Amino acid sequence: MTTKTNPTAINPAAWLLIVWSAAFGGLSVIWASGGTWLVDKVSPGLQQMADDPVWWFILLLWGTAVVKFGYGVWALAITRPWGRVFPRWLLLFGGWTVGPLTLAYGSVQFALAYPVYIGKTEYPDAPDPETLWWYVFVWDPIWIVGGALTIAAVVTYQLQSRRKTEPEQ
Repeated sequence: MTTKTNPTAINPAAWLLIVWSAAFGGLSVIWASGGTWLVDKVSPGLQQMADDPVWWFILLLWGTAVVKFGYGVWALAITRPWGRVFPRWLLLFGGWTVGPLTLAYGSVQFALAYPVYIGKTEYPDAPDPETLWWYVFVWDPIWIVGGALTIAAVVTYQLQSRRKTEPEQ
């Protein structure tokens, strides 16, 4: 008697994406719950909203937390047996849609912020240099990493889920 193994369980990018999702989603939960840790590193506008929150802003923060945790749920779905309740094409579609969009979002934001940060481009409404530093070296790279991990995870899943497992004897 042999035990069936889950050929998609070995997906390091998916497991790293789960960690990324928990950390980044957790930050949104902190903000949605009224915490202000690192809020001043995002923008003065966000700091003002955190100091005097309105219902739609709190709802937006909870929504972003759900989306960020969604990356982790997707990553679990492609690595755990319970994920087989979803059609393979749906999991592939999710990864191939969200991964490139997330990577593009972070890359575009970085491409816009970096020239302003190094002084090559003037932008009249640019945030202060410290806030720009956080965008160039923290926030935008976080999105880039999330997109790259999603793409790596979906590629791995696509290759692994094609494999045939050996029949039981």
